Amino acid sequence: MDAFPRRTRTDSSASDMAAMPVLSPLQVQDLFTARLDEICAHFEEWGFPLAVEGQLGDVAPNAYKKYYQLPLVDPQLGTSISLEATKLVLAAADVRAGDHVRVTGCLRARHLRGQVALRFEVLTVEPHDPGRQKVDRAERSLLDVLRGLSWQFQPYPDRRDARLLLIHSASSSALVSEDFLQALGGGWRSERIRALPVAMTDPHRIADAIGTCREDIIVLIRGGGDVSDFTVFEHPLVLEALSNCVAHRVLGV
Repeated sequence: MDAFPRRTRTDSSASDMAAMPVLSPLQVQDLFTARLDEICAHFEEWGFPLAVEGQLGDVAPNAYKKYYQLPLVDPQLGTSISLEATKLVLAAADVRAGDHVRVTGCLRARHLRGQVALRFEVLTVEPHDPGRQKVDRAERSLLDVLRGLSWQFQPYPDRRDARLLLIHSASSSALVSEDFLQALGGGWRSERIRALPVAMTDPHRIADAIGTCREDIIVLIRGGGDVSDFTVFEHPLVLEALSNCVAHRVLGV
C-alpha cells in the first residue's frame, strides 16, 4: 500500500505552488496523523488469518479481559511480536509462559502518538507439541525448585567410627541392601549401619526417612525399574530434604 503518492518537482508549476495553502505545524501533525490512521485502517481489510509458531513470553497480570502485549518469541533468533489475546482463549488452550505454541490470528496495526505498531489479534492458540509441552513444564518446574534450594557441600567423614544411614526399598523382593553391604567388602561393621526400608514410590516417606538422618553418611539407593519410577527422586520434598541433610550424601539409583 502506498499512502503517499510519488511526485517529482516537475509535477507542479510555480503558480500552483504559490496557490498552496500555508499550514501551521499543528495542522501538519494532524495531517500526518490522519494519514497514519488511514494506513492502520487498511489492515482491517486484510481479512485472512495467519498462523505463527513461537514460545510464549511472560506478561504482567492485569484486570482486563485480555493481554495486549503478550510476547511470542522465536527461540532461535530471539525476534518477538506482541499478541492481543483474551484470557479465555489462553485458559481454554491451557498454555502459559514458556510453552511452545501455534497461534492463529489476524495482522493489524495500531496508531499511538505518531507511531504505527504491529498488532496481532489472536483467534486460537494450541500447544505446538502437547507431549513435549508436558516434559518442558516438568523440567522448568524442577529447575525452579533447584534454584530455590540452599546448597552446601558435605565432605566425606575422615574418621574410623563414622556411621551410615542406608535408605532402601521396603519391597520384600528387593535385595538392594544386601547387594550394597556385600559390595562394601566387609569394610563397615553392621553396628555402624542403620538400614531403613522405605516405600520408594512415596516422596513423603522418602523425605521423612531422610529427615531422620543423624549419621555421618546417608545412602539413598534403589535398584532397577521403569524410568517413570525414578521421577520420585525429583519431587520437591525429596530434593529439599536432601538439601537440608548435613550428612555426606550418596545416591545410587
